[in-house]
Amino acid sequence: MYRPDSSVSTQTIYPRGLNPDKTYRVTFQENRDSSTQSGAELMRRGVVVKLPTKNFAEIVYITGL
Repeated sequence: MYRPDSSVSTQTIYPRGLNPDKTYRVTFQENRDSSTQSGAELMRRGVVVKLPTKNFAEIVYITGL
């Protein structure tokens, strides 16, 4: 996820193709936040990605447990 010269500081992504019954861990390259959620929750609620400054990039990792 990339924030160009924009005033938007968060973006929600909605993963597709996850197993709704499986548990996943969500981590980030730059941010130390992490969470553990079901595939159903991730696909329904999405993952909020923080983009604190302009021209900032973040990689989201979704790993099955």
